[in-house]
Amino acid sequence: MNKILTIFVLAAGLLVSAQDGTVVVYRQGKYVGSALKPSIYVDGNEVGRLKNGRYLSLQLAPGKHNFESNQKEAALEVDVKSKDTVYLEMVILNGKFRMVGRLVPVAQEDAKNALVKLKPMDGKQDTETSASPTPPQEPAPDNSQTEPHAESDVPMQPATVTIKSTPPGCDINVDEKFMGSTPSTIQLSPGEHLVSVEKEGLRPWQRTMTVTAGGSVTLDATLEKP
Repeated sequence: MNKILTIFVLAAGLLVSAQDGTVVVYRQGKYVGSALKPSIYVDGNEVGRLKNGRYLSLQLAPGKHNFESNQKEAALEVDVKSKDTVYLEMVILNGKFRMVGRLVPVAQEDAKNALVKLKPMDGKQDTETSASPTPPQEPAPDNSQTEPHAESDVPMQPATVTIKSTPPGCDINVDEKFMGSTPSTIQLSPGEHLVSVEKEGLRPWQRTMTVTAGGSVTLDATLEKP
């Protein structure tokens, strides 16, 4: 009788876990900020620290969960559905005093294209999470395995970014900081930045972009009515 009861309990547990959803968090391999390992928090609990060029797959109960990294901002609420997969990308931004990680939702098609170049995160999570994205059978060489011990002490030359808009006279925000009004030419440190162009009564225009040292980029934002 005890053996039958044990089998029943195990079967019930498998049935519950089969209803979980999957959240895949990935970080593309890039030179800028490659030495950083930002933490990932789910509902206030740290689940791992994501290295450059790695991904982490998590099994979560259906419902809404809060995701955070080490950027001081409101948590990202993710609605996890049974047997469904949600993709989040960790981007590295320039914070007030240091570079920080930020989690942003990504379309399934874009995420799958990125994941084929990445490897699973080292550590305990790799063996405990049962769901994972579909990586290639023979993973591509991971050039990010040998990480630099520290960023260079020599300051890199900033990039020049010219921002125009239709209509003109819109507010420019970079990484949530006001940088002036369009049209303007600004200097940005090399790396990934979130550029937002806004004007009252119009739908904000946003773009995540990566600039290189000494580079020159022009953005032309068109704002539309809601």
